[in-house]
Amino acid sequence: MYFDSYKYSKTFQEIDWAGSDTTKASAIGVSPSAKHSSYKIYNVSKSRIITHVSRFRQDYIHLESWIVLKRDPFNFIVKMILPIYLIILMSTVGYQLDAISAAPARTGLAMTCVLTQVAFSNSVSTMLPKVAYLTWMDYYLLVALLTNVSAMFQFSFVLHNAQDNGFGDKEMAKYLDEKSQIVVPVFFTVFTLIMLFIGTFMNSPIDQSQKIQNTATYN
Repeated sequence: MYFDSYKYSKTFQEIDWAGSDTTKASAIGVSPSAKHSSYKIYNVSKSRIITHVSRFRQDYIHLESWIVLKRDPFNFIVKMILPIYLIILMSTVGYQLDAISAAPARTGLAMTCVLTQVAFSNSVSTMLPKVAYLTWMDYYLLVALLTNVSAMFQFSFVLHNAQDNGFGDKEMAKYLDEKSQIVVPVFFTVFTLIMLFIGTFMNSPIDQSQKIQNTATYN
């Protein structure tokens, strides 16, 4: 919410938020009963900005107010993060299947997990606001998709080495599968925990109250 005074300068008109004096009630506030299922009221603030116009040698006052909302993360953890995490864990089961005798099952599992995540990601995108930059969820979905797709490349390499064609190394194929069974789920679990920590505790909304009494100068 904005209030500007461009017709009258500070010399002829002094405007300020009611309640700037601690003895008066604040002009901006939210009822304690105001609630939303997906958002929490993070901050309510206001500012008074004085703009100096050198050409007129006058100061003009600009009032701003904000009601900052913070998204409740629990809803998205249950509906979005947990299903994606389980899809990745399900795809890691393929590392335990034999590359020769269970090749069709392993290929089908990897492709099913990739296609499932792509379809789920499309449904998630419809639930989030349309923005022109990458969000926290975009980065998480991207890493999850790369983890899923890497299972196919890993299987291709393992299959090449496991086949008795004179070019492969069966010991290398067995070693890579054994390591993947541990490294991939541990990596994605750690990545998920780090992303949840960043999204929950480190990505707080900007406190607009820091802008109170800012002064700008224009020619």
